[in-house]
Amino acid sequence: EQKIRHKKFSDTTYNVEPNIKEGPGGLRDIQMVSWVVQRFFQANSLHELVDAGFLTENEYIRLKKGQHFLWKIRFALHIIAKRKEDRILFDYQLKLAKIFGFHDDGLKNLAVEQFMQIFYRNAMRLERLNARLLQLFDENILKENHPNLIQQLNNHFHIVNDFLEIRDVSLFQSKPTVWFELFLLTQKHPEIQGIRADTVRAMRHNINQINTEFRNNPKVKEQFIKILQQDNKVATVLNEINRLGILARYLPVFGKIVGRMQFDLFHIYTVDQHSLFAVRNLCRLRHSKTSVKKDQQLFKHIPKPYLLYIAALFHDIAKGREGHHSDLGAVDAWDFCQQHNINHADSDLIVWLVKHHLIMSETAQKRDLGDTAVIKNFANTVGSLLKLRALYLLTIADISATDPKLWNSFKQSLLYELFGKTKQYLTANYQDRSLASIKQSLTIQLLNLNIPKDLVSKQIDNFPQGLYSRLSHNKLLKIHGLIATIKPPLVVNIANDKNSIEFLIHCHDFKGLFYIMVSILEKYNFTVVDASINNSTSNFALNIVHCLTDESNNNSELMQKELSDALMREKFYNINIDKFTSHREKVFKIKPKVEILTSNNPHNSLIEVICRDQHGLLAIIAKMLLALDISINAAKIVTVGARAEFIYWLSIKQQPLNTKQLQTLKDKLLKIL
Repeated sequence: EQKIRHKKFSDTTYNVEPNIKEGPGGLRDIQMVSWVVQRFFQANSLHELVDAGFLTENEYIRLKKGQHFLWKIRFALHIIAKRKEDRILFDYQLKLAKIFGFHDDGLKNLAVEQFMQIFYRNAMRLERLNARLLQLFDENILKENHPNLIQQLNNHFHIVNDFLEIRDVSLFQSKPTVWFELFLLTQKHPEIQGIRADTVRAMRHNINQINTEFRNNPKVKEQFIKILQQDNKVATVLNEINRLGILARYLPVFGKIVGRMQFDLFHIYTVDQHSLFAVRNLCRLRHSKTSVKKDQQLFKHIPKPYLLYIAALFHDIAKGREGHHSDLGAVDAWDFCQQHNINHADSDLIVWLVKHHLIMSETAQKRDLGDTAVIKNFANTVGSLLKLRALYLLTIADISATDPKLWNSFKQSLLYELFGKTKQYLTANYQDRSLASIKQSLTIQLLNLNIPKDLVSKQIDNFPQGLYSRLSHNKLLKIHGLIATIKPPLVVNIANDKNSIEFLIHCHDFKGLFYIMVSILEKYNFTVVDASINNSTSNFALNIVHCLTDESNNNSELMQKELSDALMREKFYNINIDKFTSHREKVFKIKPKVEILTSNNPHNSLIEVICRDQHGLLAIIAKMLLALDISINAAKIVTVGARAEFIYWLSIKQQPLNTKQLQTLKDKLLKIL
């Protein structure tokens, strides 16, 4: 029952809206122990476990304190919600923090994050006690009459019924190396299913042995690195070391993020769990049969995979501190490397990855990858193929570990496009494709499709010239084939998978086209994440729009029909969209921000808009830009939890906005947002 229940919560205590009753380390876990006490001891008090030797007096006190803390929170939850409620939802978290006396400290330590860290650490302790007790019950009650099958491993450890056990618990005090030797053995012996409960208890009882002297022991440090260097179970073992409280003792800087949540809708796990999931994702990219083949092939070019695991452990380690977490984390990573005798070149890679772990995601999602200057700047920052491969793999692992729902084929395609172009630049193979050669190749292929020669010639010349360098050859061929054979207005799906879809929209250009287009897309719950707005020389618009959706959205045909009808009118009209902010998003106060960025394109101004996300927001902004006679030439939209980030390439009469126009735009945007 407990295993099934825990699986509903991704087998982690550290969901950002935890269930205080059903989640791991919650009240139901304590009830599970109580039921066993009633069934096998015919007693109603958990103290019976002390008398029976299953708990020490101190463990019993910790169990009861943890239970009382959960009861207090649950009581407060019921008062706040004015009904039965077991979920610590975001809006309840703010009120709970206030009730329990927490205050913002003026730095980055919000009251709500302090309160939730106390909750998570309490749940972690209860989960540990629960797991150990259930294992003891299994060993001493359910399997009481079963013979013990013992396999000797060495002078320190043996396996008892597939579980590892230390032969003398005093070794945890007298021989520091046994701590990590234990975990190395679980990696080297796949038959080991876990650690015996008495051994876990002895480790917890002696946890204070992990002190400065322990951390400075050369053999201990060597063993920790060996754990990371193993070919299997690296993530599993790190997770167990963290669950037992050992990782926080061994790496005090990591201990600061244990149970630390980030009060937003973007990160769905605590910082420590997110970091460990990032390590797990790297292991999966390296070994899993379900990994994308090209990603797995890339890992073969990483000579020391454990360096990536260290970077993943440290990439967010400075979250919650004053200053930029990437810079601070890089300092922590360097200290770790020096303490563990990692050579200079390897240390440099780890530190560089921690410092720059956000750059690939931000460049891929917020910049024009068809712009040569963007690729060159990124490539110059990266500097080597090894760093490029390592950063690409770490970026995938990081995004997937933030929230599995955030990872989709669209982001994958952006990252891989950036990876491919940067690789070409770094290997001196990057060059702008000759416009003439692209046109010539397309002409030959289109003629082979039996498209009339005069139509091909006219279409090639009238086609938006900027797209020739921005789109792949196959996509150019597909688009040319469609617009040559289907009369406008054309709204067609040109690429899709289960959670993203790309539309080609070809029609006569008219004022308000972008507004009409995004309004209808948003009306049918298609989330626009990338839009390329292009005008041909013959007054036709050719727009490519990439949207996110989900498998349950069956509105594609309805949307395409309404959009086609709207495009046939060739004029602006108001479209009603339900504008709403979700219950969760309303909790977050995000101050609108408009920033003028440097544009590499002499015909465009580049602006970034940051505000709280809401349904219909893109249409609201599009309508305002239309009123100012501003043309949208391209747009990228990134949703980060409750925050929406828009990048717009804008112009007025094919020229960038002047200083006065930019200030007017900025003022009006801030007013409507």
